[in-house]
Amino acid sequence: MFLASLPVFSANAGKLLFNPREAIARKFIGGQSTTLVIADNVNVRNRATVYGSSGFVFAILNKGDKIYVLSCEGVSEGYSWVHIYIPDLKEFGYIAEQFLQNNYNQVCRR
Repeated sequence: MFLASLPVFSANAGKLLFNPREAIARKFIGGQSTTLVIADNVNVRNRATVYGSSGFVFAILNKGDKIYVLSCEGVSEGYSWVHIYIPDLKEFGYIAEQFLQNNYNQVCRR
């Protein structure tokens, strides 16, 4: 009977006290500035692949959206891929560099 009287959730349920993704992103971003997306309907993928069965699109960015380039991943399937952080979504992903403003070369030379 005592267990039945306990609440299923607390009053603070859903409140994020610390976001580990943001802490990781800050480590990689350092002092760099954002890079702009230069096209509409740009797919953000969980892996640097178009055809791989293990990769999928989880977000779509549009012209003017701001991202941070974390690293350059090389060429695969005809695309030069970059690893990105999307501050508005607080997510990491991969995007083809042809859809980005070219102001992140210092990141790729690290």
